[in-house]
Amino acid sequence: MISRKEKNKLYLELWDAFHGRGCPVCACVNARTTEQVRAALVTESGEKDIGLCVSHTALMAAGNDEYGCRTALRFIRHVERWLREEVNRSERRPDARTLVKTFFAGNAGHPPWTSSSGCAACRYQRRSEKKTLDLLLDALTDPDFDRSFRESDGLCFHHLFLLNRLYPGKPIVAAVLKTQLRKLEDLRDAISPHRFQPERMGLPADPKAWERLKVLLGEPPGDPGEEGDDSFPGLGIPTDPQVEEALPAEADAVEDRDWNNEVFEREKLRRSIGVLQKRINEESSRAASLHYCYWKAVKDNKTLQMNLAGAQALASSLQGQVTRLREELLQSQENSAQGQGARRNG
Repeated sequence: MISRKEKNKLYLELWDAFHGRGCPVCACVNARTTEQVRAALVTESGEKDIGLCVSHTALMAAGNDEYGCRTALRFIRHVERWLREEVNRSERRPDARTLVKTFFAGNAGHPPWTSSSGCAACRYQRRSEKKTLDLLLDALTDPDFDRSFRESDGLCFHHLFLLNRLYPGKPIVAAVLKTQLRKLEDLRDAISPHRFQPERMGLPADPKAWERLKVLLGEPPGDPGEEGDDSFPGLGIPTDPQVEEALPAEADAVEDRDWNNEVFEREKLRRSIGVLQKRINEESSRAASLHYCYWKAVKDNKTLQMNLAGAQALASSLQGQVTRLREELLQSQENSAQGQGARRNG
């Protein structure tokens, strides 16, 4: 059960993520996980190291900051230590106890801290995913939030399958599946190189749609079926709401009241106004574009009418010339006939 304050914050984070690119749940979960790892790196005492898997090490390194550098260097040191142990173990003959331990461990091929069960960020991320999906179903009852979801890229395949797995049979989940189905149909039509011949191979027809598909195909770092953990090793202030109750009750109550009644509603209203302003700007741009097209069409129409009037005048002039030529021809024929008659009579 999450607190009201955390629920409101997560609601606003989802709102912002829906107006971005890619899966909104992935954006929220990755941002919260990165924030927790950074806080743990700042507050850790050095007695217990934070072990991260390859995926979360890459996620931290993608930030190109001091936290990513520290995480990557620590990961390299861990791998170096593990390689030395593996080299030493390979040089000596293992006893029966070591063989049995290795057999039942099931992870002799890679370090245990690189798996999802040994990664602190993976454990936190699994719990954060479930919190985010719980809130997503509640937030979709809001018409503005539901409209934002329909206009977004939708959920990635991992969170789509996880949502259907955690909450089967719910009407709101069925509505999400229908929305996702329409999005995937449009995405498939945009990517298909031969729309009416799907068996033919070829490059993606729309590169932008292809990039969206690659984002939706992103693999999760851990097993979505495993139970996560709210706590984070090395973090001085835990994020568990039950632990937060140990803070001064009066100050926390004031903060929750201010956040729930004032900050949350104000931020929600500000985001709604921002969305409406964005739509107004888009509609204004489209109206300006249509007005320009109309003005250009009117100008082209006037030019065509002038050209048509000129062509009609030219045709009338040519018709008059043809008539005069015909009259001159008839006159010449008459003169020729009269001349021939005069020569006969003479």
